[in-house]
Amino acid sequence: MGGPERLWAPQLPILLWIGTATAAAPVVAWLIEVVRLGRGGVWVVPGATVVLAVTLLAVATPGPLVVLATSLGPGSVVELTRHGASGSWSPWAAGVVLLAVLAGAAVASGAVAHATRRVDHCGSRPRSSPAPTNPGPRPPAGCEP
Repeated sequence: MGGPERLWAPQLPILLWIGTATAAAPVVAWLIEVVRLGRGGVWVVPGATVVLAVTLLAVATPGPLVVLATSLGPGSVVELTRHGASGSWSPWAAGVVLLAVLAGAAVASGAVAHATRRVDHCGSRPRSSPAPTNPGPRPPAGCEP
């Protein structure tokens, strides 16, 4: 292992992983919202949540799936930190580049999703918003009930 002079090498993949996960989370949330608002989405999203929970419980229980889940191989973030700490620069650099590309793709897809969100011009508001006390001006043409 390296000393403090090489501490940046194991830390960089961790920071890139945190950034990638942070950038990808809103994209996943927007995709879930699109499914939820679609036809049958009220049933699809809870159903998928139950399937995911059961799958995670199955993986977390002792057995052969634990071995599969814990043997992430050389592409895992933990392995990247080990490569950086030991000075194995070739696999470390390949993993860091891959994480940087994934982070860039997550940021770009999040920007596209945000820019192309459909804006409802007919005055609907999120469910958490209270009803306005003053209804304001008439709604735009085509939005009358």
